[in-house]
Amino acid sequence: LKEIELRLLKNDLIRTAQVFVTVDGTLGARIEQRDPIARVVAESDFYLDADGKEMPLSSVYSARVPIVTGAIKNNTELLTRLLLKLRADPFMNHSVVGLHCSKDGIVTMKMRKQSFKVLFGKAKDVALKFQNYKAFYQKAKMDSTLTTYETVNLQFGDQVVATKKQEYGTR
Repeated sequence: LKEIELRLLKNDLIRTAQVFVTVDGTLGARIEQRDPIARVVAESDFYLDADGKEMPLSSVYSARVPIVTGAIKNNTELLTRLLLKLRADPFMNHSVVGLHCSKDGIVTMKMRKQSFKVLFGKAKDVALKFQNYKAFYQKAKMDSTLTTYETVNLQFGDQVVATKKQEYGTR
């Protein structure tokens, strides 16, 4: 049974495996798959799983997860926590399609339906930043001004700093 478990665990898509024999002699197995939370686009593409570990891409399945670029290796733990919180929030999970992480851990988000970038900053005070973004989004949506912004900056604690797009030809 231990050998079967070890063979199952060699599969990169399996997180845990338990093989057992029931009282009536039936062979059984409990297998937990690894859960991709982001697709990392780097020298060689891979998924990042919920444990913060690299997971190979599948030739038969493509997970619907945000795409992550930039300095992932240095910031894997912080990104994993941020991605798990993104996934847990239905609005943010639906809205965010990509993340870029700079070498110093500053995160920029690409949103699904908006042309502006969200400068998230470091992956701390995540709940407050999500709340601030949602309040900004609702207000801008109500005012029909969502398309007028170039960047939305959430790095400054209790405030949202939004920069409007430059109109060319005006002074």
